[in-house]
Amino acid sequence: MKDFNKVIKYATIDIGSNAIRLLISNIYINNSEHFSTKNSLVRVPIRLGQDAFKNGKISKKNIQRLLDSMKSFKLLMKVHDVNKYLAYATSALRSSSNGKKIIDLVEMPSMAEGKKNKKQVNGAQIYYEISSRIKDIKKEDIKVIIEQVSAMPGQGVTSMFNFGQSFGILKGICSAMQLPMYFVRPAKWKKYFNLINSEKDASRTKAIEVFPYFSSELSRKKDSNKADAILIASFYYETYKLEE
Repeated sequence: MKDFNKVIKYATIDIGSNAIRLLISNIYINNSEHFSTKNSLVRVPIRLGQDAFKNGKISKKNIQRLLDSMKSFKLLMKVHDVNKYLAYATSALRSSSNGKKIIDLVEMPSMAEGKKNKKQVNGAQIYYEISSRIKDIKKEDIKVIIEQVSAMPGQGVTSMFNFGQSFGILKGICSAMQLPMYFVRPAKWKKYFNLINSEKDASRTKAIEVFPYFSSELSRKKDSNKADAILIASFYYETYKLEE
């Protein structure tokens, strides 16, 4: 057997109809040659399909079991020093009526302000939306991903001020809640999804392509901002988080 000078570990998570599986593989590399062997296989019998196909939605009990399993898989991958991983779900999770509640999408809360009723972000509502969703989650398991946008050429002073104010409100709330923040520049996530120099609406098309179960919430052109948020979060988890 040849000596392979590099070994990396990849993991795959399969969220299936009858069970959730974690497969960790060793990839042995020597120049252009490589082969793989199974390192570890864990199977948790959670019957999401029984919920989804019989009742049309996933029970609270199985949602919690799913979340607990994913947290356990995260620890196992850390112990095994996994380099990269991929998780995917079959039709049981995608077709359930409450499947999207596990992966939530919320409009940026806003309110009318001033004589002209211009929209401003609603800091109090942002705090409520975040706190209500993380009350049962450990802070070390939470990541807040924020797009780090600079002023655009020709952007007015008022527009820049309003944007900076919104950015500051969001940072202030996350800081007060002691939530870790990570900032992503537009050029990085757009390059990752091949969206450099593309039209604004291209991100909506890409988000629907990558996450088809969100298509109903991205049906309007003005939903491109939602699409941006989805892709920014996806970019972080597919790149930076894999390196942690």
